[in-house]
Amino acid sequence: MEAVVKTKRAVRTKTSTAVPTYLIYEELDGKPVYYRGYRDVLAGRKTAIEIMGASELQSLVNSVLVKYLSRHLSDNYLVVATEAGLHVKKNSNFSADIAIYDKAQFLDGKPITKKYSERPPKVIVEIDIQGEMELSADTLTYYQKKTQQLLDFGVQQLFWFFTDTRKVVIAEPGKPWLVADWSHELVVLGQHRFSIKHLVEQSGLPFVFSGD
Repeated sequence: MEAVVKTKRAVRTKTSTAVPTYLIYEELDGKPVYYRGYRDVLAGRKTAIEIMGASELQSLVNSVLVKYLSRHLSDNYLVVATEAGLHVKKNSNFSADIAIYDKAQFLDGKPITKKYSERPPKVIVEIDIQGEMELSADTLTYYQKKTQQLLDFGVQQLFWFFTDTRKVVIAEPGKPWLVADWSHELVVLGQHRFSIKHLVEQSGLPFVFSGD
């Protein structure tokens, strides 16, 4: 487990000696983005393992989405649900909760490496904000900057689900970003329509949300 902690997300960045590098979640424009809750680890209130994993709720929402997408997308697509590492540009390295690739993207003659991918997924799904920066003002805009850089990278659709408010942000290149309830019908790759609310209800699992 110790090896996993040290290598789970290797990010090429410089950071303050006060914060261990293993607490870095992503890198945004050369600035470290830490795992949410890293201050609790520094204060000894939590261990690194406690803040790195997803919650039950996040894991179940992820599972419901992966199951639906894997069933309904054609065999031309790959649904990657392993927090795929993405090298978006110099000094910006992200991870995606769910990434959907066209298989043809891996048939371009370029080798598949052990490094963060420089191939932009067609679709990315994120569930909650997992990172925070040293300055609260930066954290407030972190997800917006990450979203825009992913669109500039070549991602065609990005869905960001928030479990506390049951809202989804829908972002596509050249279009206004939309904020909708989980009952809103989403269209993936111009073909498949679903709402996360309906998928959750169909799962038969006793989902409990903050505020319920």
